[in-house]
Amino acid sequence: MRYEIIEEAGELEIKYEGPALDAYSLGVIQLNLHEMCEKEATNQLFGAGLLSWKSRFDLYGGPLLAVTHTGEPVVRLQITGIKSGSLNETFKLTVIGILGDPFARSVLSGVISNVITGIAGTPIKGITSRLRSRQEVHSSSRRRAVLDVGENIVSIAKTLSEHSDGQQVKFRLTHRVTGDETVDEVVWETTPTE
Repeated sequence: MRYEIIEEAGELEIKYEGPALDAYSLGVIQLNLHEMCEKEATNQLFGAGLLSWKSRFDLYGGPLLAVTHTGEPVVRLQITGIKSGSLNETFKLTVIGILGDPFARSVLSGVISNVITGIAGTPIKGITSRLRSRQEVHSSSRRRAVLDVGENIVSIAKTLSEHSDGQQVKFRLTHRVTGDETVDEVVWETTPTE
């Protein structure tokens, strides 16, 4: 299936500082971030009337799920850059081709910001979370509905905790719209254990 990059959504940058992660841990982090974006995109598209139960059923052959049994999500995170270090990746949001019209792209432009806000607003024991946000950017598409990302965040936090070996870990998600302009950023830090 064909996907189109939504340039208006900016990019998501992930940085991890801590003990080395293995491929499984990287996969857990990436799949959970994808699922959170899929949930938010689906919520926004339903809210704007661009998806209905019938169209979702027709597209994917099943009821509403973050990822259906066909494996074709509404949005994907396209890797646009990988740098050396523990983990330093950038992603762009893509949407399934049939939803690539200008109105749908406008609705989806706030997905990354809403996911970061949802992550920052979910308390996790042993993790300090700090959010920096520029509210005026994407204010028309920014919704204040609660994004249910609890399970995804717990999965990421558990993975980071398992690899911390009692050392401090920093996990940073940054949303940039153009160049170095940061819209939203959440930083998780674990406290080293004695």
